[in-house]
Amino acid sequence: MNLMHGVDQYLDGTDVNMGEDGFGFRQVDLFLDEKEFYNFRQDLVSVIQNYALNEPDGKRRRRTLATVMIPEAKK
Repeated sequence: MNLMHGVDQYLDGTDVNMGEDGFGFRQVDLFLDEKEFYNFRQDLVSVIQNYALNEPDGKRRRRTLATVMIPEAKK
């Protein structure tokens, strides 16, 4: 799914409630050395893997999580 297309589909839907639906955008700056960054990525993968194999069951809604890591330019 194209990320912006998914956002458009959601916002064009009926009965949109961003808070209740869990829609949001979050950004945080993290200051990490290489080891800390490696550990952070491993932790993030571990959390995602806990839920990634869930199958649709009539109660679950698809929720798209997109991550982008943007490193500071080297000086």
